[in-house]
Amino acid sequence: MGVRKTLFQTKLTDIVNSDKDGIGVLREDEFGRIFRFVKNSSATALVACGPCLKPVTSVALAGIKKVYTVDVGSEVTASVKMVAGVAVAAIAASGADNKSTNCYGWIQCEGPKRVNFYSSDTAIAVGSVAIATSGLPSSAIFGPAYAEVANSATSAYAYGKYVQVTAVPTTDGAATAISCAVDLHLL
Repeated sequence: MGVRKTLFQTKLTDIVNSDKDGIGVLREDEFGRIFRFVKNSSATALVACGPCLKPVTSVALAGIKKVYTVDVGSEVTASVKMVAGVAVAAIAASGADNKSTNCYGWIQCEGPKRVNFYSSDTAIAVGSVAIATSGLPSSAIFGPAYAEVANSATSAYAYGKYVQVTAVPTTDGAATAISCAVDLHLL
């Protein structure tokens, strides 16, 4: 087993314009939550408490160092089915001159978290899987949750990495942005 980093230059909420903590490095807090230091490679800023996506690539290290937003422009470089984590704070878009943009920051990959969620008239159940969805308001980019049910008429898929709803939020049934408690399983 390798050396485990325990001292970090940035706080989890710091947004910086350079690779200060080792891009791709993992950090565990006293509650067992795990975070990763990444670069937002999108042309759009990441929203705090919203999902960020892994790049679609065959280069292993790129998959842990770069993330993309859930927007139409990222569809060719990332998939909503490949959530990398949840941004701890808003991370600026990557510019042509990365030194002048604050495009590096921390995302949470494991553990309990409150996320921005899009509530519709569909009931949200504890244990259902939240999905990253494009086309929703930027303030609520985890979409309607779904539960996979396997029976004689349907098949279900087992996901090794997922975002699971842990508490049913109170809603009035209207399509609106809400805060939802989830458990992240994205490593």
